[in-house]
Amino acid sequence: MDIEIISSTSPPLSLQNRLQFILQNQREWWNYIIFWRASKSTAPVGRLVLTWGDGYYRSNKFDTPVNDHEPEWFYMGSVTRSFSGDDDVIFRAFASGSTFWLVGDQLELQFFERAKEAHLHGIRTLLLLPTSCGVYELGSSELIKEDWGIKNFITNYDLDYGQVQNNSYENQTSFTGNSDISGTVSPLRRKSRNSTKLREAMAVNHVEAERQRREKLNQRFYALRSVVPNVSRMDKASLLADAVTYINELKAKISDLETKFTMKQHQNKIGFLELYDVKSSTSVSTAAAVAATAITGDCGYNPAMHIEVKILGSEAMIKVQSQDENYPCARLMNVLRDLRFEISHASVSSVRTMMFQDVVIKVPDGVCNEEALRTAILRKMRI
Repeated sequence: MDIEIISSTSPPLSLQNRLQFILQNQREWWNYIIFWRASKSTAPVGRLVLTWGDGYYRSNKFDTPVNDHEPEWFYMGSVTRSFSGDDDVIFRAFASGSTFWLVGDQLELQFFERAKEAHLHGIRTLLLLPTSCGVYELGSSELIKEDWGIKNFITNYDLDYGQVQNNSYENQTSFTGNSDISGTVSPLRRKSRNSTKLREAMAVNHVEAERQRREKLNQRFYALRSVVPNVSRMDKASLLADAVTYINELKAKISDLETKFTMKQHQNKIGFLELYDVKSSTSVSTAAAVAATAITGDCGYNPAMHIEVKILGSEAMIKVQSQDENYPCARLMNVLRDLRFEISHASVSSVRTMMFQDVVIKVPDGVCNEEALRTAILRKMRI
């Protein structure tokens, strides 16, 4: 639905209709058109100022995202704006009589607040066309190449504003005459003026708050755009959709990694138990195995060897006491290597004919039984 905003100081309605006619008879898509009316200010007296004359805004195209209302907010916030200094593009266009056609990054590169604010609110093409009575401002959310046909169209459409200006002056003269006759301002008129000022102040505060909220929202969108690797389109709706897709992909990858990690832990536990046949009942046969080996006279096993295992958190302390015969230190290191134990610390000391070895290892995944570790070491030592 088309939106029409007419201020209390607007020229006659015919200007509104003409603006609408201009906008709707262009080949390109322009979101809005504003006429900034030139007049003399009262404070300071005689200073040239450009204020809102009238405007027309039309709703987005059918292929534009529904929630893309930034150009509309920019247009609505312009109702209370005025320009009186050469530091803004509106005033400079009128003072110099030059037409400005800014497209894309030109809006951001210009040193004019009006152009930068338009670019921040999604305006990608800004046209400023000066006349003898003011400035036309046309804005579009699309990139429109420079085409002076619209300038000729506006000029040929009999919008030199002679009639509009005369009507404005006649209205001002009529109002002044009534004021002189009455001599004083009635309380009702004073109350009406106060109400008007209050409404304008509230409108300014609302527009400023909305502008700040939009700026924060845009900054967050810029941050989101920097972390999303693949962005299909540059509009916000597409960016949010791409961000949701990327987050779902990350969730799927995390779930896959967690599944693989759990399976790896389970396989390590099963592999340890199957490799060394370590079960909950293995500790029963340890003493019998030692005695049997001693009886068989296996040259690789020292019947006087004593092994003690203590698990402390993620580490295990292995203490081995044996006769200093047949290189017990080398044999123990070979056993730990075959068992794939990660050694953190090791110390060896010899007292007369006895060898004392202390080794600190990291406990393998899935193993929490001290007797299982001790049995695995004993079996390897007997091989």
